[in-house]
Amino acid sequence: MNILLTGGSGNLGSRLIVPLVQRGDRVVIFDMQDKPFIPSAEFKQCAFVRGDLTDREAIVQTVQDEKIDSIFHLGAILSAQAEQERDKAWTINMEGIRNALEAARLGGVKKFIFSSTLATYGSNLPSPLDIDSPMWPQSLYGVTKVAGELLGVYYHHRFGLDFRAIRFPSVIAPRGMLGGAGRFTSEVFLEAVEKGAYEFYLRPDSSIPIVYIADAIKSFLLIHDAPEKNLTRRSYNIHARGVTPGELETVVKARLPHVKITYQPEPIQTAMVDSWPHSIDDRHAREDWGWQETYDLERMADEVIATLQKQKDSSHE
Repeated sequence: MNILLTGGSGNLGSRLIVPLVQRGDRVVIFDMQDKPFIPSAEFKQCAFVRGDLTDREAIVQTVQDEKIDSIFHLGAILSAQAEQERDKAWTINMEGIRNALEAARLGGVKKFIFSSTLATYGSNLPSPLDIDSPMWPQSLYGVTKVAGELLGVYYHHRFGLDFRAIRFPSVIAPRGMLGGAGRFTSEVFLEAVEKGAYEFYLRPDSSIPIVYIADAIKSFLLIHDAPEKNLTRRSYNIHARGVTPGELETVVKARLPHVKITYQPEPIQTAMVDSWPHSIDDRHAREDWGWQETYDLERMADEVIATLQKQKDSSHE
């Protein structure tokens, strides 16, 4: 199968490439950046097209030339940068999804997978969060993701495109994306290993829904491969559990007892995180295409810390 990844050099894309290549898919990366966020042997086996998501002709031509069967649309300006560069974020996120969908329509693409976010819902949410809760995002990133989902569903109804979206919570990863109010879920591990200390900008009992990066990548494969007849909707929520800074402190110090953890709650970010739900109703993903997390918090901590320590040791050799 010929698969196109927009933003394929980024955090999610460079990791998703690995299982796709390993299972025999031919992967084409459409990105402005030719250096992957996470280097791998599999990345070197992919075709690379340097392209801008705002250039419709380029992406349409790529889809047609490469005879693309499926698109994973991952390219976007993320939350923290989007608030700093609003015009750029609007252009790339909104024109990007529209151009990718048009390329899919014109190229006869069979499936279109969209990476979305729980930021589509906004704040002051019920817990557990029902999938059909109203969407009133309070970030530009969330606004563009809501619009992207709606546009994708329009292309499904109007043109028959098999559009599928996953709304991700905070994704824990070694060297994860460290932007936005939820960055502490990955940042605490990185600074614990590299600096031996971390100061949370939240209270110990503030809570946020999470998923581990390996499970996030697995969810892309599951939703892509699911028979269309199994789908009861076009957008799905997933998560593994809710976590607090206090719980993260416990698992970090159990493995790195020397690490100093402190708390200095920052009012704006604390209020933002406190408005998010602790848990997510993701039963539709579990029932329709077999979503099931494989990493609990203990296993996440083991893998993240081991990976970061190995990277730290190799950099000192």
